[in-house]
Amino acid sequence: MPDLNLFYLLDNYLWAGAALAIGVCIVLAIVSARINLPLVGALSATPVALGLLASALGLQLWPPHPMVGSILAVELFVLGVVAGGPLTLYVVGRAESHSVRAGLHGGIVPAGDGGPARGARVSFGEGGEGDGGERDIRHDQPEDNYAGGREVLRGGSTIGYLERIAVLGCLAVGRVEGIAVIVAIKGLGRFNELDSPEARERFIIGTLVSLIWACATGALLLITVQSNVPF
Repeated sequence: MPDLNLFYLLDNYLWAGAALAIGVCIVLAIVSARINLPLVGALSATPVALGLLASALGLQLWPPHPMVGSILAVELFVLGVVAGGPLTLYVVGRAESHSVRAGLHGGIVPAGDGGPARGARVSFGEGGEGDGGERDIRHDQPEDNYAGGREVLRGGSTIGYLERIAVLGCLAVGRVEGIAVIVAIKGLGRFNELDSPEARERFIIGTLVSLIWACATGALLLITVQSNVPF
């Protein structure tokens, strides 16, 4: 007869490992945003991908205590917010052309609209869909060095965080229709900035990646709350 104490011990280790792994991924996502290494942050999506894969395969593991499920749910919420920035930034960076230049305020300057000030080191923001990473800019350089270029999609970091918080909140309370309101507000707010192909490309790709990530994390979060968490 199998040793039930051994199964219980292994189950506890499994859930402790899951909580630790998600915590490490949260730290990786935050650090990658600060040092502008989106690939490192994108790897923090691994626990969510594994959880959804296990769910699709029909695997069912019950947490040893409701408190464990609550801790994992909180961690997944935080991961869904902070990891969305580096993940979106990585996908956008792989998809967009080199004609896009980074702006001084987290946005972009489309082709032909000038570039960053000489001596400034800037990193791409996500055009309203996440964290743009660390920026080291010489503020003694006037913004006129943009040669009249108009920076668009500014404030991507803040908008991205708020977007994912709102999406996860809608999923948590069962109001999926709220996501449509979020997308509508974002689209209306950015409408006047989408007159260039580069801005439209960045906005559409970034928004879709951010929303898909938030919804995927929210789905796993709901499974966790229901105490049927596949990992």
